[in-house]
Amino acid sequence: MIEDSGNKGRHIFFRFENPVKAKDARTLLEIILKLSEVDMPIELFPKQDKVNEGDFGNLIKLPLGIHKKSANKSYFMDFDTLEQISPDILSKIKSIKLPEIEYILTKFNYLLENKSYKNKPITNVKEYPCIDTILQGVKEGFRDNCLFNLGIYLLKIKKLPKEIAINSLIEWNKKNTPPLEEKLIYDKAEYIISSKYDFIGCDMDGMDKLCSNDCKIKADKSVNAPKAKQTSLLITENNIVEMVYSQEKGSLFAIYDKINDIITYSTEFYHKNNLYIPYSDENIRSGAILLPSEALEYGSDSELIHEIQNFIHKWVDLDPFDEKLCTYYPLFTYMADCFNVCPYLRLYGDYGSGKTTTLKVIGSLCYKAIICGGAITSSPIFRFIDRYKGTLVIDESDFKNSDLNDEIIKILNCGYTKDIPVLRSDVKGKGFEPTAYDCYSPKILATRNFWKDEALESRCITIKMRKRTRQDVPLNIDLDIFKPEALKIRNKLLMWRFKNYGKRRLNENLKVNGIEDRINQIMVPLLSIIEDDGLKDYLKKFMIDYNARIIRERGLTKECDILESICELWQSNEGMIYIKEITDKVNESYDEKDKLSSSQIGRLIKNKLKIDTYHSRSGNYMTVSKEYLEDLKRKYGIIDNP
Repeated sequence: MIEDSGNKGRHIFFRFENPVKAKDARTLLEIILKLSEVDMPIELFPKQDKVNEGDFGNLIKLPLGIHKKSANKSYFMDFDTLEQISPDILSKIKSIKLPEIEYILTKFNYLLENKSYKNKPITNVKEYPCIDTILQGVKEGFRDNCLFNLGIYLLKIKKLPKEIAINSLIEWNKKNTPPLEEKLIYDKAEYIISSKYDFIGCDMDGMDKLCSNDCKIKADKSVNAPKAKQTSLLITENNIVEMVYSQEKGSLFAIYDKINDIITYSTEFYHKNNLYIPYSDENIRSGAILLPSEALEYGSDSELIHEIQNFIHKWVDLDPFDEKLCTYYPLFTYMADCFNVCPYLRLYGDYGSGKTTTLKVIGSLCYKAIICGGAITSSPIFRFIDRYKGTLVIDESDFKNSDLNDEIIKILNCGYTKDIPVLRSDVKGKGFEPTAYDCYSPKILATRNFWKDEALESRCITIKMRKRTRQDVPLNIDLDIFKPEALKIRNKLLMWRFKNYGKRRLNENLKVNGIEDRINQIMVPLLSIIEDDGLKDYLKKFMIDYNARIIRERGLTKECDILESICELWQSNEGMIYIKEITDKVNESYDEKDKLSSSQIGRLIKNKLKIDTYHSRSGNYMTVSKEYLEDLKRKYGIIDNP
C-alpha cells in the first residue's frame, strides 16, 4: 500500500494479519530491499527491536494525515500510475500471514549478514547416530517422528536460530520419500520452540532402528532424559486427553479441562512428572484408525442423535427398527469405558445384503474405529485395542474352527467385559516377558453365518440384513462426500464425550422385567447414556421386541422341536426319558429327508439344551428337573396346551 506523504516522500505500508515482532518485520523489509536492488536512501520502520516500558521508538505519521511542513494532506496512490485513489483501497489490501513471513525469512536469510552462523544446512552428526541417519532422508512411515527429533537436535541441542534450523529442515525434507508438506515443518518448529521438550525421543516409534552403540546418549551415563510415553487416551482428575488427527496438523491431543470447561490442543501433555505424546504412525495416516480432527459443538442429545440417524439413513437401507438401534450404538461407543460390560453389534446377512456398506457407515462414526477385514490374525487385534482403546470393526468375521480363529473368538469373548486381559509373552532383549493386553472395547462384526460359539453369539445385538429396497440409497459410497460428513459427526461425538464423561453411570433401575438377563446386561449400559425419556421408552420397547424376536427364532430350530417332544414325554416318564423315544417323537413331524438319528438328537440335547445324557443297557437316556425344564420352555417360547 503506497501513500504520498504530503511533501517529497512516499510511504509504503505492509499490513500483517497478526502482530509481528519488530525485529522480524524489519528483517522482512531488509530482504525485500535486497531482492529489489533499490539504489536510493530508504528509511525502515520499526527501527528498534524493543523499547523500555513507557518509552516510544522512532515515530512515523499515520496514513491520510496532514504533513507538518507542507500542510498538505497525504493520500493513497495507485501502485502503477501513482495517481490518487480512494481510501477504500484499505479494505482490499491483502494481509501478510505469519507462515509467509517465516518462509521468506528462512528462504532468503542468506542475503543478510549473520556473524554467528552460516546459512548452510547441517548434513553430518556423528555424536547422535539416529540424527545422522535421519539426515540422509527417510521413507514414509515415521517421517513425523524423525522431523520432531531432528528439530529437537537443531533447535534445543545445537540451539540454532529458528531461521537456520528451519532452512536445514527444509533441505532435509527434500531427501524424504515422499517429502512432508512444508507447512508441517514450520508448525513443528514453532511447537518445539514453545515446548519444554529438549531431548531426543529415543522411545518413539522407529527410532530404535536408527540407533547404534556409538550413541552419545547411550554412552553418557549421566544423561537421564525423561522418556516420552505415547498414548491415545489419558484421564486425570482434571482432564480428559484424547488423540485427534488431521492431515494438516498431524497427531495432536485434544485436552478437555473438566473444571473450566475448556478445550485446548497440543502435541504433548505433562502429568505427574510424566510427558505424554500422541501416536503418530502409519495406522493413523492410512485411515486404519478413524479419529476426530477436533471437538465440535453438537447442540442437544436429540439433535446429535437426529444427525447420526440422518447420516445412516442417507447411506444404507435398514429396517426402521434396526436403523434406530444403529443410531444409538456409535453414541454408546464414546462412553463404553464408563461401563463394565460392552455389547457387540453384529450385522448378519448373505452376499449383497449390504452388511459391508452398513459396517463402514456405522463404523465411521464410532469411537476411534479400528477398521480391519476378516483376513486378520489374533496378534494385531489385542495389540490394536490395547494401544488405541477404540472400537474394533471387522468385516467377514466368519471365524471357522481352526486354532487361529478359535483364538480370535476367545479374545472377543474376553473383550466383552473389563479386567479380563489377554496374556502374551513378548520378546524383551534376549528373553521373553509376560505382558497383559486390555481387549475391552465396543466391537462391530459382519458375518454371513452364525458362530458355533454360543458365548460370542450371546454378547451380540444381531441385526439381520436385507436386500436394498430404497432407490434413494446409492449403490456406491461417494467418499468425497461421505468422509467429511462422517468426520464432522465424529468431531461432535468427541465433544459429547467430553461433556458427558463420568456423568453417565450404569442404572440398574432401567432393567426390563420379563426378558432374558443377557439382553438386560447388554442393553442397560446403552440405556444409561440416554437422558431423553422418550428415547429410553423406545429402547425398552426394542428390548421387549428383541427378546420376542430371539424367542421366535429359537422356536424355529431343531432343538426347540426336541424340547417340545421332551415336554410331552416328561410327565409319563417321571423325568427319565430314553433318547430313542425322543427321536421317534421328533421324527413324526419331519419329512423323510429331514429325519434325525438318535445320535444327532443326543448331541443337540447335550450341546444345545445343556441336558446331560447317560448310557444304560436299555439305551441312552436323559433326566431333567421340572425347574430346569420350565426355564427352557420360557427360553424357547413353549406354552403348555390348556
